[in-house]
Amino acid sequence: MQKKKAIGVVLLIIFIGFAGFAAYWVTDSSDPMEEALNVIKSDADVSVQADKNIVFTPVNSTPTTGVIFYPGGKVEPEAYSVLAKSIASQGYLVVIVSMPLNLAVLGANRAEDIMTEFTSISNWVMAGHSLGGSMAAKYTFDHPEDVQGLILLASYPTDSNNLSKLEIPCVSLYGEFDTVLSKDIPSTASLLPSNHTIHMIAGGNHAYFGYYGEQKGDGVATISRNEQHNETINYILAMLAHL
Repeated sequence: MQKKKAIGVVLLIIFIGFAGFAAYWVTDSSDPMEEALNVIKSDADVSVQADKNIVFTPVNSTPTTGVIFYPGGKVEPEAYSVLAKSIASQGYLVVIVSMPLNLAVLGANRAEDIMTEFTSISNWVMAGHSLGGSMAAKYTFDHPEDVQGLILLASYPTDSNNLSKLEIPCVSLYGEFDTVLSKDIPSTASLLPSNHTIHMIAGGNHAYFGYYGEQKGDGVATISRNEQHNETINYILAMLAHL
């Protein structure tokens, strides 16, 4: 009897420990920096609506091209607001998608609801950082007729989502000192749409595509976060201008 009680206590301790770890893992996401939180507000150029998703709409024009952005794994969506607002200020609708448990792999098809909601948009571009980029590529692979462009930040399609038969424009950007990625980005060129550009940001790293602080396991950037942001924006806007 005592042995059974002892076993029961051990199992209870294991269960509590596992439950505690699971709760910690679920809530342990990278928080947005102050710079990101400060731009989640409307101004003279961009209207911002932060509800389930974060929607950035240009004020002085009626956009016909929209960018759907999937955040990196375990990163709060607000961390990409600086990037989103910079794009929106140039006349594009941008929607940062809120993902279940901050994991785009659990919400890869959420772009579908956004496309249904914003019927005035005729050109949709899928975009994402890290895991979010891979899931944006997956959505593009699964819905090629609905996507007119692809933006990958420190990311690449999986082998099962080969996009090489598509002719849509694609820009793939990565940092020189990114040590989070498990693949060399240039080696993924065969998985990208035929009309693609791959560019390495000299001095950049993995985390500096967003505003969420440093990332464990990442390399040390030799440029500032703002410098990486500005170079990223220039390449994205150049691609969007050709849609």
